[in-house]
Amino acid sequence: MQREREREALLSFKNGLIDEYDNLLSWRSDDCCKWHGVECSNTTGHIITLQLDHVNLRGDAEVRCIESEREALLSFKNGLIDERGQLPELQVLDLSHNSLEGLVPQSFSQLSKLQNLVALQMHGNNLSGELPHSLRVCQKLRFMDVGGNKLTGEIPTWIGQMYKMQFLNLRGNKFHGSIPSQICNLTDIQVVDLSINNLVSIIPNCFNNFTQLQSFGASTYAGNDGRCGDPLPKCPEDSSRPSISNPGGSMKEKHHNNFSFMEEVGISMTFGFIFGFWGVFGSFLLKKSWRIAFFNLFDDAGDWFYVKIVVFVSKWK
Repeated sequence: MQREREREALLSFKNGLIDEYDNLLSWRSDDCCKWHGVECSNTTGHIITLQLDHVNLRGDAEVRCIESEREALLSFKNGLIDERGQLPELQVLDLSHNSLEGLVPQSFSQLSKLQNLVALQMHGNNLSGELPHSLRVCQKLRFMDVGGNKLTGEIPTWIGQMYKMQFLNLRGNKFHGSIPSQICNLTDIQVVDLSINNLVSIIPNCFNNFTQLQSFGASTYAGNDGRCGDPLPKCPEDSSRPSISNPGGSMKEKHHNNFSFMEEVGISMTFGFIFGFWGVFGSFLLKKSWRIAFFNLFDDAGDWFYVKIVVFVSKWK
């Protein structure tokens, strides 16, 4: 029975993890659809979401091979997905913000069995190695967040084959080399974050033509020495190319003729701005730890809402 196989796959996966705070205590009942972090389809009954972010799971990634059947497994010491595709309906795999570490196993290739996967989140772990080439077959993937790890190598060219990709976060890894021109094929991309890596050379011109791109500023490439091209400073060999930055034209501020009538309102707004806005914003400027915590919370909230929207839309298609 498929449900029983899915249950066994999750239990095998759990056995390879250290659940220090017993967040997976519910993974004992017969109905795996009622387990923490597990969501099943209302129509097929199959598992469609595995969301185990921020639950302090620990484990080492490794490849395990069963001698009798020669099945390579995606594992953290035990298998989650094998060649038979034990979770065929899975749409969301979220293991972000845990303490998973080790080389990303090439057995991530078995994610190719997850034909319905739309969101992959591994943000904020300690995974290392290169992104597996076999991920390219997940053609329904729209959301991929592997930021905050220790991934190395060049940004793979096969990312340009993920034509439905809308959110791509490679921030805070150790990628080197240049941005592949194949990324220009991602015509549906809305958010790209490549900051805090070791990237060099020129930003592809096609980035200026992405009509739906929402996140495309200098901060997207922060921490990459040697980057140049819009929206960053011009490259030496391309000094003649006009910048895409819109020059801030001098805007004339209108002054109301009867200022005396608005004087009390203006004073109230001024004091409100000083004591309200600067009371909060000034604290962020002076307290670096508060500032980092706030923006991390903002990023996590944005990622959470985006995944929920993607899953909701996928259910109604």
